[in-house]
Amino acid sequence: MPKLSTFSRIGLVLTSAISAVSTSADDKLTPPPYVITGLETITTGVTWDEAAIRRALPPGVVPTREMTGGINIYKAAGGNGFGAYTAAYLWVDLEGLDSSDGTKGRWMLAGVYGSQKVLAVVQEFYGLPVRNGSARQEATAGGVRAVGASGGRDLVAVEVKIDTTKCEPGGGGVNYLSRMPRTKHIIVTSDAFWGEVCPAQVSSVQIIAPEGDPFANFQPKQVNWSIQFKGSVAVTPPTIRP
Repeated sequence: MPKLSTFSRIGLVLTSAISAVSTSADDKLTPPPYVITGLETITTGVTWDEAAIRRALPPGVVPTREMTGGINIYKAAGGNGFGAYTAAYLWVDLEGLDSSDGTKGRWMLAGVYGSQKVLAVVQEFYGLPVRNGSARQEATAGGVRAVGASGGRDLVAVEVKIDTTKCEPGGGGVNYLSRMPRTKHIIVTSDAFWGEVCPAQVSSVQIIAPEGDPFANFQPKQVNWSIQFKGSVAVTPPTIRP
């Protein structure tokens, strides 16, 4: 498994990492940049249904022709003065927003984050389509089952077997697009990440959200790859897309 090329192709993202928050004495949100530490992710690449992706994206945001994207389910120890949290989200790869290492840009399709402060930061500074929820990782025979949930109901579940004999250090960058709800501006955020990446074999991927839930709009047509990542991510302040 090549160290950087494979890791860059996967584009371990972590839009989730943008959910950093630190507080002052009066509990105001501190704006980015952020550094997120102690990340443990199960990140899985999939191919989405084209019609569902076309319906989800605003004009001018172009998905890859293959409709690739993925599912990220993770926990973080903290960073920049905020506590531990968990998150799960779905994304689609984009054209025209490659990072310097060739990783495709991303657009978040739906997500859940594990505290009100994390939600406040994500919504205030990044305009992401998220709501309150949580994620968990459960040990299985020879692997991990990662689950995203909200309101006491599981929404997405990925079960993998991790090849710990092939773990290697790796890193890279990834760019994200999102749209601010009030201004309708499309903004760009960049992440840089470094840590340990281990290849994983997917046993199952399930979107189990009930009908009408944002997660239920996206069902994978094909599973392409999976990894476990442990490390840190630095997240820049957003800029308005020209």
